[in-house]
Order: sequence, then C-alpha cells, then structure tokens
Amino acid sequence: MAMSIDALRELNYLAVDTIGDRTVNLMPLWDGEQWHSWFPADDRLLKLAMHDVVVGEYLGKSAAASSDWYVRFLAFAWQRASWPEVFHLWRHLTDDLHHFATCIAKLEHFHEQRAAIGHGVSAFVQTELEYLLVLARSVFDLQQELIARVWSRRVHLLDPVAEARRKGRTLPPSFSKIVLRDKHQVRTAEEIVTVFGLSPRLAGAYAGAGTFFCGLRDVRDAIVHSGKSVDMIFVMDQGLGVHRDLPLLRTLGLSLQPLEGSTNVVPLMPLVAHVVFGTLAACDAIIDALAQDVQFPPELAPDYWVFLRGFHNEALLRLKTVYEDAFRSSA
Repeated sequence: MAMSIDALRELNYLAVDTIGDRTVNLMPLWDGEQWHSWFPADDRLLKLAMHDVVVGEYLGKSAAASSDWYVRFLAFAWQRASWPEVFHLWRHLTDDLHHFATCIAKLEHFHEQRAAIGHGVSAFVQTELEYLLVLARSVFDLQQELIARVWSRRVHLLDPVAEARRKGRTLPPSFSKIVLRDKHQVRTAEEIVTVFGLSPRLAGAYAGAGTFFCGLRDVRDAIVHSGKSVDMIFVMDQGLGVHRDLPLLRTLGLSLQPLEGSTNVVPLMPLVAHVVFGTLAACDAIIDALAQDVQFPPELAPDYWVFLRGFHNEALLRLKTVYEDAFRSSA
C-alpha cells in the first residue's frame, strides 16, 4: 500500500528521509518490554494492540525470544535493499528459511514417532531429505536473481577501478552461471572478476561458495533430472542414518563418524546441517561482500536488527548444535 513519507514520520525508529523509492515493510517492533504494530489506512497509520508475534519478521534491538533468528542477508534486504523490483524475492527467501526449519522439525518428528509410523518412516525421511536438497539449491538462485536485478540499475561500486570495469555489464540470474565455468569446473575469483566485472572481494565470496554449490547442484540434478533417490534410510534408536558409502556424501565431500554400535551407518542430521548451514553461510558471505563494496542507501531503521520467528525455529537451533559438534574440528 502506497503511503506518503509524512505519514511515516510518527514511527521514530525509521530514518524517513533516507527511504527514497524503497519499499518499507511495516513489521512489528519489540522495544524490549512490549510489542508495537501499525497498520496503514488512508495514508495514515493505525496503532494496533499486539500481544505477541506467532510467525514472521520483527524489529528489535534484541531478540524477544532465544529461538528468534537473526539472518544477516535477510536483515540487509529489509534495511538497505528493499526496492520494489526485488522485494518479492526477499519474501520468497524468507519463506524458504521457514521451510528449512519445517523440514528439520519433520525429520525429528519422523524419528520420534517411528514406532507409530511403522516401516514406512524411511520413505517419509527420504522424501523430506530430497525436498530439502532441492530447496537449498533454489535459495542460491533466488539470491542471485535478486543481485542480478539490481546490478545494472542500483549498484555503484565504491572502488572507481572496479566500477569502471562493472559499468554496462549485466549478471546472469542463475548462480551456476557465475561460479561454474562448465558443469563441474569452479571458476576462480580472478576469472569471475574478468568475466563479470565483479569487485575482487565479491568475486572471492562467489568463488568461496563454488565447491559447496557444485556438490549441492550435482545432488539436486541427480534427484530432479535423473530420478536418483536417497536410498537406504536407516531408522535406529540412536537416530536416523544413511550408509557411509552413500554417493551423496561423497558428492558433498562429507566424511562422518558411524553411529554408536554400527560400523557402516553414519548419522543423517550432520548431513542435513551441512546442507542448511552451508547454504546460509555462503549467502551471508556474498551479501556481506556486496554490502562492503557497493554504495547502498542507509539503513531504514538504524541500530535495529531484523529477527525471524517461525513455528520450528527450535529445530534449527538443535540442528545448529549438531553442525557445530560434527564440523568443529574442520572449521
């Protein structure tokens, strides 16, 4: 809904004079003690009585609950890059993060209810895992489409040399077109600078994600285009597992310790954690580099953070612990 700038001035947390042509998402605000929310109506704001947030984003200087999640690339989107032509893409990315959490919670639920579900629980797990892999692949392309849309019209690099090299160039909306020379060859940062005119820092962030993305892409393509499923899900008291020789593990470069009492079955959840948090880390790194090298508008709400609340954020926190325990030694 279109509103005048003057109508937004009563929201003293907004830097109204720097909004420009960006879209302002009037999300709830947590002041540390209570919630505030407003609804636009006839070019004015109606203050709403609000008890709590069930699901969605909100602003705060601190999280209202320990399970509320700060996601850097989504916060950057709201604060500094919420232009109309890309705003819907940020909404899709937010939805995908909720889907990540839901997938994880479902995997936990399948294991907890394995006795009630019966022998078919492995099929439930297999289907959910395949969806998770496809979802992770799509997050990369959503973010890349967003960057590609603003690259020509909105971007101005701070480095004059890099800006002269970039000017007049477009970026492909497909992440693979940036990081892969062909189907399996990952471009170096220097190649990315030469071919696409990116700044060295941003090219380095793309190149750093290349190997992880290539593995994820190969796994996703095997499922979607070749009909290869994730075979042999083991449902054990210790947890869900897969065979240590599963091709998917090799493709993703994973070597996991077997579950207790087994020599050939490794736990599934570290694999899931690698996919989820590897994807988020890569997206954060690219947006961080973009934010450092590009002159973006100031933050819409200086000194505030954007938090994400979902039905299954607790499952994400548990998975993060799995990730840290499984990969701490290699970090």
